[in-house]
Amino acid sequence: MKRLQKFLIIFFIPFIIFFSSNNTCYSKDLIQNFKTGKINWTTGVVIAWGNGYASKEITDVRLARELAKKEAILDARRNLIKIIKSVRLDSKVSIEDIVKNWDITEDNIKRTTYDSKVKTDFLPDNRAKATVELKIYGKLADSVYFFSPEKEEKKSDKTMLSFSRGKSEETFERKKEKEFLTKESKTGKEESLYSGIIIDARNLEAEPALFPKIFNEREELIYSYTKVEYPYVMEQGMVKYERDLKNAQKDVRVKPRPLVIRAIGVRGEGKTDIVINDGDAKKLMNEEKTGGFLKQGKVVILLDK
Repeated sequence: MKRLQKFLIIFFIPFIIFFSSNNTCYSKDLIQNFKTGKINWTTGVVIAWGNGYASKEITDVRLARELAKKEAILDARRNLIKIIKSVRLDSKVSIEDIVKNWDITEDNIKRTTYDSKVKTDFLPDNRAKATVELKIYGKLADSVYFFSPEKEEKKSDKTMLSFSRGKSEETFERKKEKEFLTKESKTGKEESLYSGIIIDARNLEAEPALFPKIFNEREELIYSYTKVEYPYVMEQGMVKYERDLKNAQKDVRVKPRPLVIRAIGVRGEGKTDIVINDGDAKKLMNEEKTGGFLKQGKVVILLDK
């Protein structure tokens, strides 16, 4: 009997470890998969793969492999651009829509791909494989920021936009310095009960986007990219996507006391805009007056796919 128990334990342990670890990896981040890559919306990274083959006509083996690696990198970057084009700005517009109408946008996107992290491997089948990785936010988001439709754009936002081209890093540093000084000078001000917001939009077929919007039941705009300070949009994005509520509550973006709101629907063709009820919207705006967490993009949205 003891031998049988020992055999069963030894036999099933590898399966238990495999499925538990595999399950953890699968459920941790919100990942959008493609044939030649993926978008990790939780970490804000686009990844693409490419292949290159060593020519048998080249007698120098080292040269043939190096050329194959370069070919693989070019292929991976082409695939990266294809994946980037599929990204939605909001429920109305995708990056591909912009590229079709503005040649300069495609040129900007191509330039950003040269900033991607590159890893190459040469495989036994005489094939080189390249993996390229690019942050969604930063230069990529900046290249399409101007094209996101917004009716309630403020003059202050337009002013910040005019300085963003070629000076995003300088603008970011100046903004952070001003915000720090402003926070230090404010004493005795009433603080919000919450440190951020989590919107649970699971089971609503909602989709991720670069610049999603949040509406109340009366279709009034509660949150959009113009309500977030430009440096925060560029550095971390206006929202972070998660799949698990516990992970979201521990996220540095919204902890230690996030306000959790349940979404009641989605809007738009792309299903990226979230709808919350009027009561929650009112509570959110009241807390924003003292907390200011919307301006800093302290928003996490839960999706289930």
